[in-house]
Amino acid sequence: MIRYAAALVIGLVVLCHGPAQAHQDDITPTVDIPYKFAAAAGDSHGGSLLKALVSVENTGPAEKAVHIAMALPAGLAPARLPAGWRAETGFLSGDIRLPGGYGQWFDLLTFDTGRLATGEHAVSVTFSSGDWRRTVTRKVAIGQKAAASGQGLSIARVVLPVDHAGNLDERMSPDTLVLRDKALDYYKSVLRGRGAYSEAAEAVHPLTSMNVEFVNPDGEEKLLTVVSRLCDREGRPVAGMFTPAASMDDREMGGFAGSREEGTTAFIALSGEVKQTVRLPVYIDENLLTGGRYVLRVEAREAGRPVAVDEREVTVIARDGKAAAITLAAAIVVLCGLAVAARCRRRLFASLKTRWLITITLFGAVCFAAVNVPATLLGEVLHVLLGPLAFLATGMFHGAVLYMLVAALVVLIPRPGVVALLFAVRMLLGLLAFGHASPVALLLCGSQAVLLESFLYLTGITAGGAGGEAAGSRRRCLQVALVCSAADGISTYFNLHALSFLYRVFYADWYIYAAVAVNGVLYSGIGGFCGVVLGKKLRTVGSD
Repeated sequence: MIRYAAALVIGLVVLCHGPAQAHQDDITPTVDIPYKFAAAAGDSHGGSLLKALVSVENTGPAEKAVHIAMALPAGLAPARLPAGWRAETGFLSGDIRLPGGYGQWFDLLTFDTGRLATGEHAVSVTFSSGDWRRTVTRKVAIGQKAAASGQGLSIARVVLPVDHAGNLDERMSPDTLVLRDKALDYYKSVLRGRGAYSEAAEAVHPLTSMNVEFVNPDGEEKLLTVVSRLCDREGRPVAGMFTPAASMDDREMGGFAGSREEGTTAFIALSGEVKQTVRLPVYIDENLLTGGRYVLRVEAREAGRPVAVDEREVTVIARDGKAAAITLAAAIVVLCGLAVAARCRRRLFASLKTRWLITITLFGAVCFAAVNVPATLLGEVLHVLLGPLAFLATGMFHGAVLYMLVAALVVLIPRPGVVALLFAVRMLLGLLAFGHASPVALLLCGSQAVLLESFLYLTGITAGGAGGEAAGSRRRCLQVALVCSAADGISTYFNLHALSFLYRVFYADWYIYAAVAVNGVLYSGIGGFCGVVLGKKLRTVGSD
């Protein structure tokens, strides 16, 4: 009997105290004060604003209602009171509900320490749920407060585009955004075996990044919302920048589930350094934005209030069909020249003497030896030494030397088709010796031959076979120089755009115009002028 009575007493004790113990273990409160954004920050606080992070976890199966009461020392008052909290003299209180299973709640409180004396103070936070109660006490050491500068937070500069390491992307000009060309991405993905291409899923990848440098003279820790948007010259926001989806509920829409009207939104924390650089992604929907000049507005907000703004002009480079159209035009020019040559080949070769064909072949070999060989051997070295300005040196071979020999041959043999045969011999020798066979090389050589043949014929230099007459006159020299400049200038323009279209090489407008002006017009004109004089000298040592 005594044994059964003892078992009953033990069972009652377990039933009475078991739930209370379980209830107590289910709730885990945490208080971090002062809460520091920087991991290496100390325990003392010397600023004007003090932050406290209060969190509660519920690991029990049932929902819990928890009351929080915070006792504050005299002089410590809330600077900004979040929703759900009630403020009284020396106290803060709030009520929360934690779902069962695993419920978590946290809030960041900000206090003003302007009236708090220097020294150590105690902050007590009491958590209660039913008959469970726990008090957490934290010590706060208030150091000497730094004098406020009165300048406030500001954005010193914004640097873009930058790479994944935060360094300025040297491949692009500063303040430039190059939109991705995604016209054929679906078919590329299918042909590569990756399956169907999802444009929405790919949108979560940023176009580029930018560095935002903040100046925080007061050294205050801050939680900021940074909103970046593109505006027109009048300051009106334009569509294009967006914030990718952050919720799993939006996974079907991928990156386009975020906000497009607000721009790109990011949340950052300033750790209190006087200068701090934050790297932010740039998300752009290429289907909504066109190329041009825009104003990039970067706005930092604290509690919904703008505290720092930076505006700068940026250039947006979108997909441009100009290179494709110019490449197509060059191909049409070459095909028309080939059609004319195929139609007139019998009459062309019938009008040329054997010794003329030998002379053309010799000049073609000389062009290969004097132009192709040194340009190929020295080209890589010159590109390393001079970088993008290497055309200033290589243009001496492809412009001055080449057109000097071409003009000299025209003076010796002023007949249609002579220039085309010369370029054909030179191209074949380059193909055999160096393997110079590519679509761009064919377009360049073909356009040079067709344009030069056409201009020489239209100006009458080869139309009547009178190219050698008055060869040394200033008028003839200038005429040939202008013809060479026009033909090579157009062919150089064709060549650069063909490289851009076929090999995805980006050339700035200034580079294209400089290469056409120097390499295409200046050097070729000088070569054509000197070639006429050279042709006259060669005529004196031989005869027809």
